[in-house]
Amino acid sequence: MKVPKPVYVTSMTDDEWSKSTLQERVLRVASSCKGVKEVGNNAGTAVGKFLSSVGLGAGYSWCAAFVYWCLIQ
Repeated sequence: MKVPKPVYVTSMTDDEWSKSTLQERVLRVASSCKGVKEVGNNAGTAVGKFLSSVGLGAGYSWCAAFVYWCLIQ
């Protein structure tokens, strides 16, 4: 199954993405988020995206939500 490469994963070409394993893809997605920081207490644009992927809102711990978000990309 061909899965399109997310636009924020700039560290590999579309061809490399299509030939990569799930583990490689998840690590590349996670690496593309290097430097993301929460705003205030477990909030912010990126953190909100991670939390919403698991049905939660701002204020919840987001570490596990981040892992899940990386997997579904």
